[in-house]
Amino acid sequence: GPAILAYERARLLNPRDPDVRANLALARKASGTYEESGRPPWLDNLLTFLSRQECSWLVVGGASVLGLLFLLNGLIRLPRRLLISTSILGAFVMLAAASILYVRRGESRDGIIVADQARILLSPFEKAESIGSTSPGRRVTLGQKKGDFYYVEVPDVGLHGWVSTSEVSPLSPEAGH
Repeated sequence: GPAILAYERARLLNPRDPDVRANLALARKASGTYEESGRPPWLDNLLTFLSRQECSWLVVGGASVLGLLFLLNGLIRLPRRLLISTSILGAFVMLAAASILYVRRGESRDGIIVADQARILLSPFEKAESIGSTSPGRRVTLGQKKGDFYYVEVPDVGLHGWVSTSEVSPLSPEAGH
């Protein structure tokens, strides 16, 4: 679980690193945890080719190009063909990156189970009834945090309940709720 968490965090920062991808695949294979995004692999690769930070910079860059272009056009008349083609390119880059960020918006709520057989509880109390368990390295969606517990949903299983903060960690450290 902790190894998968570390490799998933590294993949968020540097998604094209072949060593990170290979080590994540090995850790997932060793734990028997496989990820199914529900999207075709080619689309998943396209959406995760750039980090969220790189996509954010592309949005800012596209908007800056458009702003500078129209500012320059106000000061000096730019050739119409240059104005149109550069505007289309800047808008396309900006909209494509913004769309990728929109599709990936849920990543900030993802967590990874780091404990062996994390117990999913009916309520956020240590002595609460267990309604199931999940294996280490499993990706879950984090919800509300109460005390030392996160409300989690396990994708594709329909299981949801409370997990101790010692058994699950947010994928994005800044998302520690």
